[in-house]
Amino acid sequence: MGAESANNKNVPEVQEPLLERPEDKEEKMKSSISLTLILFISVIASSSALASGYSFFSYKPLLSISAPEITSAELYPPKVKEGDVLLITAELNDVAGISSALAEIDTEAGKDRIKLHLTDGNVQSGIWRGHWIAHSTKNQKWYNLSIYATNVFGRQTILDTKYFDPVQNHSAAEVTAGTFDSGNFTFQNELFVNQKVGIGTTSPQADLHVSNATVGKIIVQGRLNPWVASISLWSGTESETAGIISYGSTGEVRYNVFSNYFPTFYSNNAEAMRITKGGNVGIGSTAPAEKLEVAGAINATGDIYTAPWTDYSASSTIKGWSSFSSKKIFIKKIGKTVFVSFFLDGQSNATGVSFTVPYTAASSLPGVIGCAATTDNGVDTTTGGLIVLSGGSNTVYVGLDMKSLTIAPPPTAWTNSGTKYARGQFWYEAA
Repeated sequence: MGAESANNKNVPEVQEPLLERPEDKEEKMKSSISLTLILFISVIASSSALASGYSFFSYKPLLSISAPEITSAELYPPKVKEGDVLLITAELNDVAGISSALAEIDTEAGKDRIKLHLTDGNVQSGIWRGHWIAHSTKNQKWYNLSIYATNVFGRQTILDTKYFDPVQNHSAAEVTAGTFDSGNFTFQNELFVNQKVGIGTTSPQADLHVSNATVGKIIVQGRLNPWVASISLWSGTESETAGIISYGSTGEVRYNVFSNYFPTFYSNNAEAMRITKGGNVGIGSTAPAEKLEVAGAINATGDIYTAPWTDYSASSTIKGWSSFSSKKIFIKKIGKTVFVSFFLDGQSNATGVSFTVPYTAASSLPGVIGCAATTDNGVDTTTGGLIVLSGGSNTVYVGLDMKSLTIAPPPTAWTNSGTKYARGQFWYEAA
């Protein structure tokens, strides 16, 4: 494409012979008859006007001479390359009658003119057609094509339209790497380019390279409500694997990954963060087991909010009381760290006190020891009681005093009657 081919150097101004065909003579005869009838009616009307005393020059003709009407025009196919046949169809209307119709076609070599012939209807209202063999086109561009309709009085109407030369239909020999001519180009349908495209650069380094002296910008705009604009990513022979979608009606910008893919974020060619298919986020971790897993220190200048304390007393197995005036076992878990705050008060029915917690202690720990405020049979203890949670267990024991609950001498027993309470706080690592 570009330079004119050798076969098209001497393209005649009119591709079809202009010798009159029988149907052309018939068209002219019809037009002549129509003109004779019109003139005859005009003479009769003028004579009637004079006989009635009207001035001939003040008489308004029965027929006003107007230009023809080009009701519609169609080019098929709208995209042609050199050697293709373009069919031109126009619907023409004129009360006096169409005397001739032609199409003027722009090419790189100049202008071609072809006659259009009446194929349906009559010279007053009919379909006119002609064909043209495309030549001397280049550079994926639109070319002007004008349709001329002339009536028997010489009045003429011109309709301008365009045809298109699609680069993707040209052979490799016809299309070579290069630049478009200066000016703006509009591609109304698809555009296929089998090489690199540079916008603002003559040496593109990728399939699409956009360069600007100040700020390079690519805009993707969706103009139909809800104003959705998207960039879709495909991988190999797969269908869409990922995409960025903007919803103008809601303000949402969605980063979507399909199928078995997951997003990762790299810094200096090394993975810095990823989001698994299950939604876990790993920073410095390629296999995060929790919703957020960070391999390294975290520096927070503000508060870190976690789940609120929950009362586990209704689910806990509590021993040592027959009834309660207060029963609270609050639990808070942050990562593997479990915080426990309890207050148990009521009627005693046993010499020991224990309750269960929802998370088992890590078996690697020898045990957790804490202190509790205790009252036995209505009397406060002076030393407080001992709290013990052994590794691999979820049962918490509370002693009446600070004596060991597991070694000699034996711990002091609670009174199995009267009122007693135990209150304390501790934390441990869950398994």
